[in-house]
Formats: sequence, structure tokens, C-alpha cells
Amino acid sequence: MKNPPQFNHPDRLGSPLFIPPTNNPGDANDDGGVHTNSGVNNKLCYLLTDGDIFNGQTVFGMGIDRVADLYYEVNTHILTSGADWTDLYNALVQAAINLGWSVRDRNNLYRACAAVEIAQPQNIYVDGASNCTLPFGVSGCTLVAPNVTVGPFTTVTDGVNAINPGGSLFIRAGSYNESIVIDKIMVIRAYDGAVIIGR
Repeated sequence: MKNPPQFNHPDRLGSPLFIPPTNNPGDANDDGGVHTNSGVNNKLCYLLTDGDIFNGQTVFGMGIDRVADLYYEVNTHILTSGADWTDLYNALVQAAINLGWSVRDRNNLYRACAAVEIAQPQNIYVDGASNCTLPFGVSGCTLVAPNVTVGPFTTVTDGVNAINPGGSLFIRAGSYNESIVIDKIMVIRAYDGAVIIGR
């Protein structure tokens, strides 16, 4: 699990050993890499359990019991058959939330998933001038029911609270009279002009 390439298995999605999806799975391609590509998840489990530096990410070890609990939650309550790598990433993130992992531990999970290249960070939007009826962190207003629209959050605080580690927070131009604490790995970007945050 520590070194999948030693057994000709990939340790990340971008590995030359990774078998890409195919419309013609069979013996020649390990039925679409069903066994070989498990090296990616094996490496992820190793990183989370023992910790290591890999692919530009430093991951601290969390021990086998905590990682086993995480995967039990994923496999028992979240992941469905036919899941892909994005589904696995999203399931791991949700399982960590379900298990009450701290932000520090969820940051660590993100670093491990980024190391094996399965992380799919989310985008969250903030627009202080939004008049959508339900702030949901999405870009623009979308009608979801009669007289009900979902749209961006109106405060940076709500955006920071909602975003998962590794996500990007897009803040529309304006002044946000808030004090915020950022303890997650995230990218913060202004759009449509300058943003001022502070009291």
C-alpha cells in the first residue's frame, strides 16, 4: 500500500500505470483497471494511516482505527455501486463530517486526496448584494420553485463556514463588514472588482 508502483499499480490518477476508463473492459485491460487502479486508494489509505510526504503534500498519520472508521462510514452509509473517483472523494469528505472530524483532520484528508489526485474541490460564491431568497453558495440566482430562488451567500462568514477544505471561495466586489477566521485550506478570489473585508 505504501508503494503501489512496486507492483505495477498506480499511486495517483495521473500515474502512467493508471488504466483509463474503457468501453471494452476485458482481460487485456484488467476489466478497465478494476484491480490495478486500486493502487490509488491503497496509497490514500497508507497516507491517512501512517502519514508521509507525497506528490507535494504533507499528510500526518491518523492511525488505522480512525481511517477504518472513515472507510466503514463511506462504504456502509454513503458510497453506491458504480461510484467513480469523484464520488469516492465526496463520500470521504461527507464521512469525515458525519464522524465529527475537526477542521484540522478534514484539512489532512484533503491533502491526502490531493496527493493521489482524486480531490474535487468545490466552488462557493458570496455576493453581499444578492437578493435571492435562499442563500446556498451558488453563482447567480436560480429559480427552484414558485417565488423561490437559490443563490450566493451574502456574507463571507457563511461562505467560509460552508466550504470544505480545498475549495475556492469567490467573493463579489464590495465591502464586507465582518471579522472572519479562516482555518481551512482554501482559495479566496475576488470577482467583478475589489473586495474589502474587515471592521
